[in-house]
Amino acid sequence: MPSMGFEDKTTYNDKYVVLYDFGETDHDTAIKEFKTLVADLEETGFDVEVRAGYEQSLLVFAKAPRELLGNAVYKSRQDWLYGITPNHPGGDKNTVVDGAYEAEDILSVYHIVNWSKDLGGAGITPGTGKWENVKAIFPIHNSKVAFYFAFIQAYLLFLTFPAITGVIAWLWLPRYSLAYGILTSVWCTVFLEYWKIQEIDLSLRWNVKGIQHVKVNRPQFKYDYEYVDEGGRKHYYFPRWKKVEYLPTILLAVSLPYITSALEDAAEWMTEFENHRTADLHEMSLTQKVFVLNMFTNYLPIFLTAFIYIPFGGTVVPKLENFLSAAFASVGKKFVHQPFHLDADRLRNEVIALTVTGQLSGFFEENIVPMLKHKFSDWYRDYRRARSKGDMLLAVVKDDPEETAFLSRVRNEAILPKYNVQDDIAEIVLQFGYLALFSPVWPIIPMGFLINNWIELRSDFAKISLEHQRPAPVRSDGIGPWIYSLEALTWLGSICTAAIVHLFSADKIGNTLGNWATLPVTVFISEHVLLLLRSLVRFTLQQIGSERIREDYNQRYANRVKYLEELETKKQQSGLAVREAHRERRKSVLVMERDPFWTKQVHDGASELAGITLIQQVKRNEEPGDQEKKD
Repeated sequence: MPSMGFEDKTTYNDKYVVLYDFGETDHDTAIKEFKTLVADLEETGFDVEVRAGYEQSLLVFAKAPRELLGNAVYKSRQDWLYGITPNHPGGDKNTVVDGAYEAEDILSVYHIVNWSKDLGGAGITPGTGKWENVKAIFPIHNSKVAFYFAFIQAYLLFLTFPAITGVIAWLWLPRYSLAYGILTSVWCTVFLEYWKIQEIDLSLRWNVKGIQHVKVNRPQFKYDYEYVDEGGRKHYYFPRWKKVEYLPTILLAVSLPYITSALEDAAEWMTEFENHRTADLHEMSLTQKVFVLNMFTNYLPIFLTAFIYIPFGGTVVPKLENFLSAAFASVGKKFVHQPFHLDADRLRNEVIALTVTGQLSGFFEENIVPMLKHKFSDWYRDYRRARSKGDMLLAVVKDDPEETAFLSRVRNEAILPKYNVQDDIAEIVLQFGYLALFSPVWPIIPMGFLINNWIELRSDFAKISLEHQRPAPVRSDGIGPWIYSLEALTWLGSICTAAIVHLFSADKIGNTLGNWATLPVTVFISEHVLLLLRSLVRFTLQQIGSERIREDYNQRYANRVKYLEELETKKQQSGLAVREAHRERRKSVLVMERDPFWTKQVHDGASELAGITLIQQVKRNEEPGDQEKKD
């Protein structure tokens, strides 16, 4: 039987790696910080091993013993206290259990490493506070890592309908077809309402519904003071006026630069300025800003073409020519002497250009560029190491031959970027916006998106496994604030689609005055039909529901009945003894107090006998009178 290699004996569910970079700090500070890092991990209960990393960095391996990990897994199952799961897991504070899945173990190890000490963790927060030189904490990639993108899969499945109807509309229906516009609006509404039900179903299946209520503070959160309420709960006070919640968003919309990366950096800075307590709230605020940026940078050119250039190009362009000629005489003459021709197909060409080039460039940037960048970084690192004079660890330290392959893989993972699922969701939401807003312009768009997403879903598996650090399986009960972005796009799509069909169908260009006069009526009808349709679809799907939602409702009801029955049974079992003890106590107390009213019927059955006697006396007196009446 062949012997097991080092990696064959390595488990991945109980380990985390802390990357400590001392290249930008002095010797004494590095020693002090590293001692604190190891001490905090060991005091928490981790087994610690240290190996050399790339450049001037250390790989600190933290392994959670079974008792520590099992108890952390048990504590993570206390969600029933917050109504997330209906059942008590049993056990006590010292209970040790095995994780149901590898992800549950990894999440528990992440909590022990990252959470603050008052919550039982080591408090290692990369890039924050005293851990500024800790560049990353991450689990190690396993060969059996599964990634399940429920939202993308549901979207991909639903996308087949507009793809098929789009091809039909492109082949046989007129341009800017009203029928296809209506079908697309209905599809957007049905998909959105279906996903809301599916999101609840999945959150119940994975026991994460309402998990946002048990989130811990972000390390970057700064509060004025903390206080404890009457129930013993700790609160962190930060006045709302300091947040200036809407000012950053307004400033962002008003002062838009031209480069998307600069916009995203500005959005991140403004979100940090708002100082949100939890990571979920921080993420929600950042998502809303990124959504606004995507709206401006991707949709604004098409809006300008559809509602400014084509309808009013013949009027606006000559005025611009006159302005340029007057303001910039030398440059303006070049534009004035060039004849202007209104391009009626520019809207369709612009939609095609933005969607097709956007998908191709996105695929290239997500998959090809990182691979080339990683290859170049490997070559440059080997080149520097070969010419190093002792200022790189791997130039002076040799690995154990049995650990060489494993450590090489971990070092490569340590320098990979973190995976941010928000980027992928933003890409899908942006794509959904093109469908909701501009699908009548070019009906073949959904087919292109269907093919792209089929490839994207599979390339994302490789991207996460090979080009990013393994993400911590942080729990979430849905796609977060993106659901509101989808709702906004669906509503805006009912207006935009109606306007495009109204203005451009059946060759309406050239008769814009009549079209613009009746446009508000068309938009009003389309919007309210969508609102009615959304209410109808929502009611229908909620009535149908899902088996998981019904099971959860029935389970919670059964638990309430069970607890009430147990209380009633205990009450009945102890009731006789309680009543007898109370009666004896009543006798002695009342006799001692010499209260004649409450001592006449203290004996067993005395009250009952007194009542029966009174009834019998009245009835006996009634009998002679009744007899006389009969006679």
